[in-house]
Amino acid sequence: ITEYQSSGMILAMQWIVEGLRVAVLTTNGHLEILQENRNLPPQLLLDLPPISSSSAMSTIQPLIAWSQDGQHIAVNWGDNMVHIWSLSEHNKLLATYQGSHGPISALALSPDGTEIAVAAFDSTILSGTVDIWSVTNQSPVTTVGIYASAKIVAMAWSQDAETLLYCDQSNL
Repeated sequence: ITEYQSSGMILAMQWIVEGLRVAVLTTNGHLEILQENRNLPPQLLLDLPPISSSSAMSTIQPLIAWSQDGQHIAVNWGDNMVHIWSLSEHNKLLATYQGSHGPISALALSPDGTEIAVAAFDSTILSGTVDIWSVTNQSPVTTVGIYASAKIVAMAWSQDAETLLYCDQSNL
């Protein structure tokens, strides 16, 4: 077990598939990416400042998604925006997605980081949507309407990026 002192209270945390880096979102809106060192404290590789001042105060749970190759990371600070960075291109902000179907409840980057799936749920009409966007072109690929009795809380792409699996709160 390793201890890490972040720049603010931790709201969300997710390991990358390879298990050597972890992304941490804090209450002050920072995205911190840490590199694990076996016998040393974790090293801070990246500390991105907040994109918007209001997002860190949201009551909705922030979300983090890594691409399977570890080169892209998508972050939602609990609002209706998703920001996608390329870690292989000197932490370049690649795209910003703005949701239009309600609060974002789940997100998933395709294995190579070229597409992002973003789920939202409208509790007033008991339906949700999953938008799939091209990160490269910053344009929509498709939108799928989903009738669900509960919001989508998790999504995952297949290794070949042909299938997107989701589950809602009733399927946990």
